[in-house]
Amino acid sequence: IISASTLKNTDGGFIPGDVSDPFCVCEVVGQPENRVETHVINNDLHPKWNYQAVLEYDGVSDLRFSVWDKDYIRKQLLGEHVMPAAVVKQGFSGTVSLTPGRPRILTHDPRLTVKVVMPQETTCGSCSIL
Repeated sequence: IISASTLKNTDGGFIPGDVSDPFCVCEVVGQPENRVETHVINNDLHPKWNYQAVLEYDGVSDLRFSVWDKDYIRKQLLGEHVMPAAVVKQGFSGTVSLTPGRPRILTHDPRLTVKVVMPQETTCGSCSIL
């Protein structure tokens, strides 16, 4: 999970410079216990996590990337992208829209840059999320 950009500010804006505090979760759809999560970056609408993890992957499920704003009381969804299993199995490196149902990125869409690497020797087991 490399970075995000053009995120929405869901903080109140009462304090100058106080904007969303984003973090990203990647999970295997249908397996919420099989997930990884970046650290929170405070007050940043264009965070750079450069986060790497290995996720157990069954070879048939989609991956869900969701970006959240961490607040004291609750978290708020800033956007999500579901990566189809066919794309996961081929590997992926690039930027996706965090607007559900949007096949292409539009100018002001929140976006996420990720790299998914599958091991060459198997079609299931684990995949690296970068």
